[in-house]
Amino acid sequence: MINFEAILSKRIARRFKSLRGIIPPEIIANGQKSQILSIEKEKIPKSGNFVSDTLLDAYSDYFGKSKSELIFGDSDEKETQIFELFHRIFLSVYPDELREKSKVIKDLELKADPKVMESFTDFFHIFGDFGRWYNLKQHELTDTEEDIFIDFDSMYYIFWSLSKNKIMRSFQEKVISTSFTESDNKFYFNRINDKVNRWLINDFSSVIIPDMLEKLKTDSIFKIGFLVKNLIDEFLVKNLSESFLENIPLQEYFPPVKSYHFNLKEGTSQEEIMEASEELLRFFSQEKKRRDNETPEEFYQRIEKEKFFENSRIVEDMSRPFINGTRKISAEGFLNSVLDTPEVFDTIHNLNLKERKIPGILTVNSQASKLFQQKVNEVVLSIIDDLVRYQNIFINCIKWEELQDFI
Repeated sequence: MINFEAILSKRIARRFKSLRGIIPPEIIANGQKSQILSIEKEKIPKSGNFVSDTLLDAYSDYFGKSKSELIFGDSDEKETQIFELFHRIFLSVYPDELREKSKVIKDLELKADPKVMESFTDFFHIFGDFGRWYNLKQHELTDTEEDIFIDFDSMYYIFWSLSKNKIMRSFQEKVISTSFTESDNKFYFNRINDKVNRWLINDFSSVIIPDMLEKLKTDSIFKIGFLVKNLIDEFLVKNLSESFLENIPLQEYFPPVKSYHFNLKEGTSQEEIMEASEELLRFFSQEKKRRDNETPEEFYQRIEKEKFFENSRIVEDMSRPFINGTRKISAEGFLNSVLDTPEVFDTIHNLNLKERKIPGILTVNSQASKLFQQKVNEVVLSIIDDLVRYQNIFINCIKWEELQDFI
């Protein structure tokens, strides 16, 4: 539970003491000297009602200040208090080393509801750098400052600049205003925590953050953060067990290809050229269509058996034989060959090519799939690193004063 009353009590104590100055307490509120002095010393009564409704009335009448200002401060003080509140919540996801060095008050009871924390971390995934650290790197670090190269403070200031107007309007309506409009028209300091925590859950987490995220998802810079999160959630397989697979069965099916290289060397006789020409005509006249009732395999075997240029000195046979069988190959080598496929093959969209199959890749040879996932992980991690770098460059191009009017 967020103890916002603890934040307020410190400021109220200073504010009341400053207002009173050397004025005797009895003049401000007759018969309430002990309560006034207790407030100035920040002594919280067992009831938790730090400032009573009666005393608040007396201070408001004597100094001509609104009750709202006496409890929550002026507009700048209100903003500072909420800024510190959310910064403290954000500190809970900081690396330990950075959290210890933070200048924000550390001795306050500020344990946010899990729903608030979830919405908070959801928001900070607009930063790819945060998403990469939060989901992948935080457990790999030794939590020393030298290991952490993430600008958490700037991320928080960007969050505050984007959300400040919405948050302050909502806080004014749901917390401050309702604190002075109770059913019995009295003020209860010890009900503020309940109001703040309900506001955090019902308004900040359920309305403000979702609305902001919807807007940010349409922005070309901040949507990169969502893309990084999606790649991590949907495409990376974490804690993938090590694969000891070395070889996999590869079923290959390649029709025969007839290919010949003519090498007309100096001294080649006219007779050799004529013989090669006649053989070339015979090659072109070869029957290249399947006969009735002839299977593809029988057709390919027949084509392969026909020989050409067997006795020619000037023609080199470069033909590829008919391949129809299964052999063992290096799993690592196969995956590397897939990843190194030339970009020209990007134009091929056929999903049922017969040339190469791995029998049982989804069941019996699931180890092959696991090894492939390791390669996919490597590719995705490289993409994530690139996206984080690009987004950081673009974020540095933003003028921060423009953020508060963005959403």
